[in-house]
This record gives sequence, structure tokens and C-alpha cells, in this order.
Amino acid sequence: MSDTSITLETISEVSPGTDAHIRANRLPVMTGTDEGDLNCGKCGKAIAEATSPAGFHQKIQTDQRLVVECTCGALNVIPAA
Repeated sequence: MSDTSITLETISEVSPGTDAHIRANRLPVMTGTDEGDLNCGKCGKAIAEATSPAGFHQKIQTDQRLVVECTCGALNVIPAA
């Protein structure tokens, strides 16, 4: 876990048509070269290592809200870049 890690907001359900839902079979789902990590708002595990919200949005481009389902089952919202 990096000193500049971000704990992600969790939501109770995905909204079809509004959310891009990514199911994580294993963590992290992404590893980049940025300063911080994006951590699950429930269990604290790294959803994305060395990846900023902007970096996550650069790799997965969509007009929908990005929601990553952690291996613990929590639905984590990747903040807008």
C-alpha cells in the first residue's frame, strides 16, 4: 500500500446502463506507474497498484461510471479523472 493510496467509495448495487461493471477475478486488476494505489473501500486490498484514477480512466475509456467489484464482493467506484 502506497503512502498516497486512495480508499475507494463503495456502492450497494450497479446501475445497468450507467455503470461499467468490472469483476475482479484476482487483485490487482491493474498495475501502472503512478504514485498511489486504489484500495477497496471494504477490505482495503489494492484494486489497482501504482495507478491513479486518471490512469485507470485512460486505460478503460468509457462514458459510464467505472465500478470494480473486489474479490471480497464490494462494489468500488473509481473517481472521475
